[in-house]
Amino acid sequence: MKRFFAIALLLALCLTLCGCGSSNYDEFDRLMQLMQQGKYDEAKAEIDRIANNQNNVSKPGNNNNNNNNNNNNSSKPDASKEITVEITPENWNQYFELRTYAKVELNGFGELDKCTVYHSIVSKDGLKPVQNKCNVTMEFTYTGEYRSATIDVSNKELTYGAAVAAGRTSDPVVETLNSVGQYIGENTNDRYGEYITCDWLYSTQVASTYALTSVQVLRATGSFTYTQAQ
Repeated sequence: MKRFFAIALLLALCLTLCGCGSSNYDEFDRLMQLMQQGKYDEAKAEIDRIANNQNNVSKPGNNNNNNNNNNNNSSKPDASKEITVEITPENWNQYFELRTYAKVELNGFGELDKCTVYHSIVSKDGLKPVQNKCNVTMEFTYTGEYRSATIDVSNKELTYGAAVAAGRTSDPVVETLNSVGQYIGENTNDRYGEYITCDWLYSTQVASTYALTSVQVLRATGSFTYTQAQ
C-alpha cells in the first residue's frame, strides 16, 4: 500500500512540476527525500503548495498580452476627458482660427433677401468646447481687403473674387468671446467664439465687399475648456 501511495505521489509531483513548466530541481530533490523517508503526508502537502503557487502565477505570454492591451488602450485619447488651457498671444492659434461664414436668407420666391457675412474668431475643428467653462478675452487687430463676391442662391454659398481695393488694419479691438453658439455658423454646438466684424449684402453679384485676411492677437487672457470631438 505504501509503495502504491509513493508511486501516486511521484506521479502527482511530475505532473505538477512538468505541467507548470517548472525547472526547480531543488524542490524535486526535497520531495524525493520526503518520500524516501516515508513522510508521505508532508510530501503531499508540499506538492499541493507548489501547485497552488504555480496556479497563481500567470504564464509569460499572458503578461505580455495584458501589457500590450494596456499599452494599446492608454495610447488612445479619451474623447470625454476635459482639457483646460490658458490662452496667451503665443498659443491662441493652436485652439482658435479666423473663419468666414455667410448666412444667406431667401424670400418667399426663393430669391436673395439678404446675405450676412460674419468674420469670426472661433474654436478649431476637433475641439468641442465645454459649456460654461470657457472664458477668453482677446485684444487684437485685423487686416482685410475689398473683393468682388458672388452669391449662389441654390446652395446658399458666397464665393469671393479678386481683390478690387486695398484693405485696412483695424485699431486694437478688445472682445470677450461669447458662449457656444454665437454668430458662428449653422452647427453652433461645436463652436465657441465671437464675430469681430460683419457685412450685409443684398445682391447676388457684389462689386466690392470687405473680406478679412488675418488677425494679430496683442493680448489674451482666460481659459478654454474642451474635449476631443468624436
